[in-house]
Amino acid sequence: MYESFWTQLIQWTAAYAEFLPGQDYAVRVLDPQPEAGRSLAVRILSRAPAGAAAKPMLRLVAPDGTSGDLIAASRGEVAEGEATGPEWTVAVTPDRPGAWRLQVPDPDKVDGPVAEAVVQIPGPVLESANLRADPESLRPLAEGSGGSLRPASAAAELGALARRPRPVNDAAAPLRFEPWWTQGWILSGIAGLLAAGWWLRRRHGLA
Repeated sequence: MYESFWTQLIQWTAAYAEFLPGQDYAVRVLDPQPEAGRSLAVRILSRAPAGAAAKPMLRLVAPDGTSGDLIAASRGEVAEGEATGPEWTVAVTPDRPGAWRLQVPDPDKVDGPVAEAVVQIPGPVLESANLRADPESLRPLAEGSGGSLRPASAAAELGALARRPRPVNDAAAPLRFEPWWTQGWILSGIAGLLAAGWWLRRRHGLA
């Protein structure tokens, strides 16, 4: 029994690891970096033997829940002797950012499970939407570091400003550490505590 179990488990792991329980089809997105408006290659796999699987159809569900017509898949090339079943390829084009769902209903099971894959289409990068400098946010940074904010029309004055001696910044001076334990009153307090402890111990007969 154990030999049969492990043999079937190894075969399932090698051949049908992409199929969920009860599903005869699996969906795989081939493009690792999808973009809106660009064609996206999708692969559909079947666990049925070659020639016995019905041709699947792909349904593309938009982020808002709307879905279009079923898209027919074209047969892909599968080498003979492979453990996996037949494969099909479909090209779809998501037109906006969001989470798109790729669904493949089973042609042989009307109310059966639907194979599904979710692909996330990223939106535009906000950092590159506006690359112009913001003077109001840069002004405190320039003035706080001892500089000033000048308009583009004052570019001719940059040479004179660069040769101007910089003011001394006290915050940039080297730090100086002065330990407290060398102060006389600290040493006197420590000695007083030791003497008080010795006196209390002697009074109670512990010294």
